Amino acid sequence: MNISKFKLMAILVVITLLIGISLSKVEAFNYLGDFCWNFECPTYGSSGKLKLGVSHIGGGHYLLSGIAIVTSPEFEQGILYGNAEFIGDNIQLILIHSNSDQNSAWNEIFHCLLDPSTLNGFCKGIDNWTNDKNIDQQVEYIYMILTFVPCP
Repeated sequence: MNISKFKLMAILVVITLLIGISLSKVEAFNYLGDFCWNFECPTYGSSGKLKLGVSHIGGGHYLLSGIAIVTSPEFEQGILYGNAEFIGDNIQLILIHSNSDQNSAWNEIFHCLLDPSTLNGFCKGIDNWTNDKNIDQQVEYIYMILTFVPCP
């Protein structure tokens, strides 16, 4: 019985050490807060707001997660996520927006350039849309102008 107690204690010590080592290497994200932009989309004649929670994950890498709110011409909300990097003289973002309604689904993928001094900029992207009958599918180029604003 003493041998099995010894083995059990040895296993527990090894597991504790492994957990301690792995936890010491975990880096927590540094949540920087919510950042907001008003957007205008000449492609569709729409406008609204982007609200993104920004987390610094180390180096020059940032994760983005939030919501896109279209306020004109119709009200719509959808999930928005992506990442940001300081590249050259700009902040570059990749944003993915996805949404659906009763009969259709769409997603948009954007590449955005922001001026680091103002956080204003623009996005160019692709809009993919289809309905549940797989008719009227479309893929379109989309352009947005972003203006940095305080979050409500």
